[in-house]
Amino acid sequence: MRIHHRTVAASLLAMALMLAMTVCLGRLREGQGGWDIGDWSQVDAAQAEQAFANTQGNAELVTLVHALAWRAKTLDEDDSAAKLYTYGQLLLDRARAGVIDLENAGDPDCMLRVLEAVRDTGAK
Repeated sequence: MRIHHRTVAASLLAMALMLAMTVCLGRLREGQGGWDIGDWSQVDAAQAEQAFANTQGNAELVTLVHALAWRAKTLDEDDSAAKLYTYGQLLLDRARAGVIDLENAGDPDCMLRVLEAVRDTGAK
């Protein structure tokens, strides 16, 4: 049985194209699903902000930061991004001071994505 160079070249090209498509689809999925923190559309950011203002509680702050992160990332709201910087910085400050344990403040994977969104605003 004789193998033609064209057949080998075509097979190699097909495998290279399949590999490239696999890599591209993987990156696309990471971009879409990599930031999924769940659906926070039902949380009214203004009400969450008011609840935090009333209590100054960690649970309310975490809820507010999650809602703002979702709105900033999913809806691309500039106002939410600005507030995310402020409240996200407060959350980071509380974590540094030992006032809140972010590992136990909710789903760790979700919290990591939210903290990435906070840091994207420039908070440190």
